[in-house]
Amino acid sequence: MFLRLTIGSRLKLLFLSTTLLTIASGFAAIVALRAMSDALAATKVGHRNQLLAHLLEAEIVAAIHTLDEYLAGEADALTEHAAFEQRINGRLGELKSATRDADERESVLALESVVSGYGLAVERIQYLRARKQEARLKKAVASIDETFVPELKTKVARLVAFQASQVELHELAAERGRRVATTLIYITLTVLAVMVVALFLLLRRWIVQPLEQLVDSARRISQGDYLTRIPKQRLDEIGVLAREMERMAASVEQYQR
Repeated sequence: MFLRLTIGSRLKLLFLSTTLLTIASGFAAIVALRAMSDALAATKVGHRNQLLAHLLEAEIVAAIHTLDEYLAGEADALTEHAAFEQRINGRLGELKSATRDADERESVLALESVVSGYGLAVERIQYLRARKQEARLKKAVASIDETFVPELKTKVARLVAFQASQVELHELAAERGRRVATTLIYITLTVLAVMVVALFLLLRRWIVQPLEQLVDSARRISQGDYLTRIPKQRLDEIGVLAREMERMAASVEQYQR
């Protein structure tokens, strides 16, 4: 069926097939590159959030240390502790605004709740110490040491671990997208190269070789060999030209007789 088409129709069909394959491969590569770009952006955000979580963890540890110093009698430690608390709340605000994942946001909110409770407990300790209520002060300090401090460390460690896993997932997604895009680009280039070679070979078979045969036949006819066999079994433009040349040769031979 394909060989019954004209040369122009065959070339159009080949060009259309090549164009569709190239567009499909190119579109798939663009989609893969877009996915890779999104994954890289998410990885960048994840690294930033991970850094914030590490800073938050360090500041929580420092705040607990300054609270111990305050309880040991260092007056300046209270001012230092207040500065740490302010930075901790600032880090939590940054994390909340930058968080996209629902589970990560839940971890941040859980940590924020514990930080808020810890801050209230510290205020209570200051109040009790100012009024020299030693018995209640000891209970408040014990509550912080036994409840808030371990919970703070657990929550922030869980947040850091969760963010590390998210960063790893985003990096894997970006790498997968890069590989898919690279593979699709190679496939597109390979398809184009194969189609160019195929087009060259087909053009030689469909046009160049038949025209060379017709030129040879025309040369023999011009030399008086009217019995030259002209290949005319083709149904395309070359076949039409061959049949016309044969009729022309027959007419010339009849005229010369």
